[in-house]
Amino acid sequence: MKILYLAAVDENENKDIGVINKINGQIAAFESLNINVDKLFYNSHQMFFNGELFYSFNTHYNRRIFMYERILKDLKVGSYQGVYIRYTSSDPFFVSFLKKLKGLRKKVIIELPTYPYDRERESTKLTTKISNITDKIYRNLLKSHVDNIVTFMNYDYIWGIPVIKLQNGISIEQIDFTGYTNSKNYLSLIAVANVSKWHGYDRLLNGMVDYYRSNPKRKVIFNLVGDGDEIDNLKEIVIKHNLQDKVVFHGAKSGRDLTGIFKKSHMAVGSLGMHRIGIEQGSTLKAKEYTARGLPFILGYQDTSFSQKDKFIYYISNNETSINIDNIISFYDNLKVESNEIRALAEQNFTWNKQLIKVKEALKTTL
Repeated sequence: MKILYLAAVDENENKDIGVINKINGQIAAFESLNINVDKLFYNSHQMFFNGELFYSFNTHYNRRIFMYERILKDLKVGSYQGVYIRYTSSDPFFVSFLKKLKGLRKKVIIELPTYPYDRERESTKLTTKISNITDKIYRNLLKSHVDNIVTFMNYDYIWGIPVIKLQNGISIEQIDFTGYTNSKNYLSLIAVANVSKWHGYDRLLNGMVDYYRSNPKRKVIFNLVGDGDEIDNLKEIVIKHNLQDKVVFHGAKSGRDLTGIFKKSHMAVGSLGMHRIGIEQGSTLKAKEYTARGLPFILGYQDTSFSQKDKFIYYISNNETSINIDNIISFYDNLKVESNEIRALAEQNFTWNKQLIKVKEALKTTL
């Protein structure tokens, strides 16, 4: 079996590192399940086929209009049993492409990384507003041309299309086990993200402001790894409240550099602002990665991949209140679970191989 994996990512952009790692993990899992994968990645002006430049366009608009035509013309689409698409948005060109794929009797599966996503994409930019309106119109036409939607949320149907429900998976062998140690001297927190409003790290910073006003005995440090649209806003909070010696902005890190920061950390921080995009529960990739590291962590939403028995997760309210740092310290001081137990949970439950068996079965069904 052979499929084409289509995604809007740029392998030369730091902001796409997390997404690219996820996609490569999925592709490795597909291939371990005896599914050969060709990958077609695209950015604003170019397309890359299996890492090699496939086609360049003069403008972003030309790419958007003519990309699908170029795929159908220059790739041997007939050699694929199906096409797996990481969804960005719908427009008439995308719908026409899907219609032609179905005319060729190809399985079409779309992955929605986040759903619902409308609030996540809100913007004051006119071009973005037009794109969002276009998406809302044309996504309702997808059900005639799409076999399944893959998502990590608890839905049976989206836009009238049957859903394959997965948990976000990880490539466990690519994530170093770092664990945590009990320290009574200080507490080091770490978050890794392409920082956006739904990460809600301002809630943690505001909690640190309250905490340090009370003249605490224990130092709390927050290591933020990654870039993103919200970084400047967070830096303003840090400067305004003189937290420069307690909050470290590391920028984007990977490999040994990232592992080195994790080794000095006691707890991780997941998304704390999912309510800002209308999400109460989900299955995020980052929570699985923290689990693979063997770290306890903080979440501001209900992660459906975990159960109440998992005592290494500290849940906070999914709203705008500041984080109570004293409560986090108390949780950390009373942890009973060992790092290797946390890692074992990831090894047993969160690999892509186990998750993508469902997609393989969908690809095998007769058109």
